[in-house]
Amino acid sequence: MIVGVFAGAIVAFIALIFFLRGFRLIRANEVGILTKNMFGKKMPEGQIIARKGQIGVQARTLMPGLYWRLPIIWSFNKIPVVMVDIGTIGIVESIDGEPLPKGRVLADEVECNQFQDAEMFLANHGKKGPQVGILRPGTYRINSKLFNINYASAIKIAEN
Repeated sequence: MIVGVFAGAIVAFIALIFFLRGFRLIRANEVGILTKNMFGKKMPEGQIIARKGQIGVQARTLMPGLYWRLPIIWSFNKIPVVMVDIGTIGIVESIDGEPLPKGRVLADEVECNQFQDAEMFLANHGKKGPQVGILRPGTYRINSKLFNINYASAIKIAEN
């Protein structure tokens, strides 16, 4: 009898630990990036960011709040928001998307809420590589697994 109660308590404790591991708090200065580990379609060859239920790093990010995901299926990464200071610009390079057309050095700008909506970027045929669009001074919630941000000084060119 006591052995059964003890075994039940151990099972309940393990279930509680498993349940609690699924919670993540994303703070105001963070972005959550989800990775689906199993139970989805495989990504096509050459694709880096998962879309529509595929296994892998997800395009969609998590905004500030408390989230719960089944820990076996999902894993979380928390990254700081992208901050571009005054006098600086953010130069954006996408590591996934459609290939750039031959002869092009920069990808055309597509609607994606200043690179904060990675799903929209990919759905609107965003191109892989350096982007025409830049980030002006401000704070951005960007999926750093899809976009690399480099900083450069803003240059003021005088007239004539």
